[in-house]
Amino acid sequence: MFSKFLDALLKNPDERQIIEWSLQIARALKYMHSLPEFKMIHRDIKTENMALNKEGILKLIDFGFSRKVTTIKMASTDNIGSPIYMAPEVFIPNCGYSEKCDNYSWALTFWRCLTNRVPFGEFRTRPELNAAKQDPKRTLS
Repeated sequence: MFSKFLDALLKNPDERQIIEWSLQIARALKYMHSLPEFKMIHRDIKTENMALNKEGILKLIDFGFSRKVTTIKMASTDNIGSPIYMAPEVFIPNCGYSEKCDNYSWALTFWRCLTNRVPFGEFRTRPELNAAKQDPKRTLS
């Protein structure tokens, strides 16, 4: 069904192809986030959860952490996902999250694809990463 995972293709990134893939995933997220009866949040957007089909279309995979949105603001008590791609508000107790957290993860994922660098890669523990993401002066390096 799927021919290659995105991570394997990033050894020789083609900027135009990466932009096309980012648009394909953006369309998938728009669809997921706007379903009238079953609006969903993926909660684990990252390169490892994307794969190319035989037609060269990038697909979002691994919906194991996804949840149906039942309210405007969902509690973020479980901190599900990959920390380097998680939105800062997910780390803040009782702050809540929405589909905007998927959008943040999407942006970091494609920043990684374009720069070939892991976002916040210098942090190895969740507390270090949490502190960095909550620092308003912090930028990706």
